[in-house]
Amino acid sequence: MLSECERVPEIKTAVCHTLQDTMNKLYAASSIADRGTMCQLKNDFNHRNVTTTVIKSFSYNDNFVRFTTEAHVVTNQSYYELFQCHHCLLSTR
Repeated sequence: MLSECERVPEIKTAVCHTLQDTMNKLYAASSIADRGTMCQLKNDFNHRNVTTTVIKSFSYNDNFVRFTTEAHVVTNQSYYELFQCHHCLLSTR
């Protein structure tokens, strides 16, 4: 039981590093005008506490990455369903 308690900081550190890597690769302040980018979504949906340094605002960044991931999944699923529906309509003609 004690060994599990000792590993918790290691897990939090690993999550923090992974989240920082994600922000480094996907978040660019220069992309604010590009639709669908993390920077544009941050401003449009009022995620003002998100920073490029994850350790300073870990929970805000974590919530933001989850939010943008879910938004892109829902958008892609809707687009896929729309495409399938359009494809079915074309094939019945």
